[in-house]
Amino acid sequence: NEMAVGSASAIIMLMTISAIIVPYLYSELKEKAR
Repeated sequence: NEMAVGSASAIIMLMTISAIIVPYLYSELKEKAR
């Protein structure tokens, strides 16, 4: 059960971080492309 909670929280953190970083990287790359 501990493992399940740990993996679930890790996935949620990963998703949260991705939701913040992906749009940032996308805009950065678009700026460099110009």
